[in-house]
Amino acid sequence: MFRHSSWIIVAFWIVAIVSTVVAIAIWLISRVINVDTNVTKGRRNREQACNRSRFVSCFWLCLRASSARIHAEEAAMSRRSSVRSSRREKVALNHPIFARWPVQYPDRLQLFSLPTPNGVKVGIMLEETGLAYEPHRIDIMANENYDPSFLALNPNGKVPAIYDPDGPGGTPLALFESGAILLYLADKTGQFMSADPNTRYETIQWVMWQMGGVGPMFGQVGFFNKFAGKAYEDKRPRDRYATESARLLGVLDERLAGRDWVMGTDYSIADISLLGWVRNLIGFYEARELVGFDRFLNVPAWLDRGLARPGVQRGLEVTAA
Repeated sequence: MFRHSSWIIVAFWIVAIVSTVVAIAIWLISRVINVDTNVTKGRRNREQACNRSRFVSCFWLCLRASSARIHAEEAAMSRRSSVRSSRREKVALNHPIFARWPVQYPDRLQLFSLPTPNGVKVGIMLEETGLAYEPHRIDIMANENYDPSFLALNPNGKVPAIYDPDGPGGTPLALFESGAILLYLADKTGQFMSADPNTRYETIQWVMWQMGGVGPMFGQVGFFNKFAGKAYEDKRPRDRYATESARLLGVLDERLAGRDWVMGTDYSIADISLLGWVRNLIGFYEARELVGFDRFLNVPAWLDRGLARPGVQRGLEVTAA
């Protein structure tokens, strides 16, 4: 009985000692974990603080660099603008054309024209595009188009002509020939000319058709039907040009079949190049019956649509007085 109790006591102490050792081990492990955790937290806090400091420094450096770059760009733009402005004024003042026709707005495109069938092309184009310009009337009946100042701008002595102080690359450009001016203004403004290469060249094709056919033939009809040629007893020259003009109207009429404008749904420089000439043929040249205008189905409706445009109406009056 005594021996059995001794073993129980011994077992009790063994369990107590083992439990104590285990408790001490657990305590030591938890301390180590806490130390590691604190070290990790401290390191992380220091890294975060460092990162915040680094971010703030980088932010201010970037901000200062951006500000400096913006100021530098603004200064450069200001210098370029100042140089361009002074260059424009200097060139404008030194060009002979402005000695005869003074300029009020040297930064604007300068138009030298008269409301002839060719002259109104550019007036209409400028009104349609909304470009700022300054018009100058050139009185061809007073032979102002042969004034040396005008010939310095256009050696061919014909209206219209333009002087653009803000030409390609910011350099001034003097330009004559109405078709060339229409192409230039279309490219400058990105208006009334398709960006599609095929459509672009097709539009140019019709402008060239007007320049090489409609203009010369309709003009000859005007000469022989209304002006000096009207007195000629031999009517064969008049009839020849009237016949060719009627043929050209037929080409235009066929082109306009099923189309609102020469290029379809889009109004373009092809229409602008033709409106003044067709209008003049049946109006000022008094050749409506001579060319049989009313037999065409599509051209009269196209002409009415064009003349109803506000830009066309304003453009027809540019340099009229």
